[in-house]
Amino acid sequence: MKKIIFIILFSLFFLFLFLISSTYKISANGGGKGKLVESGVFCDDNGNPTNDPTGKIYTAIGCIPVENTQEFVKFLLTWGLGVAGGVALLLIIVAGYMIMTSSGDMGKLKAGQELLTAALMGLALLLFGAFFLRLIGVEILQIPGFGS
Repeated sequence: MKKIIFIILFSLFFLFLFLISSTYKISANGGGKGKLVESGVFCDDNGNPTNDPTGKIYTAIGCIPVENTQEFVKFLLTWGLGVAGGVALLLIIVAGYMIMTSSGDMGKLKAGQELLTAALMGLALLLFGAFFLRLIGVEILQIPGFGS
């Protein structure tokens, strides 16, 4: 089981590296040969690549704001919650598979049930944690920068 989780996390790491890399395109020069050129490092207001510095870096997962700390943290939290939810979904699927293929073996059945419980509790903690942080930070304490 640890091996499967390691493979999933290792794959997600390399997927993340691929997604944040700058995009390139092949441009044809006069002789019909293609040349790899950078298509744009920054984003304009519409999310299109440009070479003019705008404070947002163009990547495969969207424009990453790098000059404004609040926007950068918001971007990281949004993507972090999405990735954590995806990992929880994968763990729920693996737990269901373990339960279905236990074939009456109580050890495998118990391991699948524990994994399912842990995945659901982690997902609930993730969702309620974000809700409570917003409730306490924005609604009750009114911390500047947390609101929209």
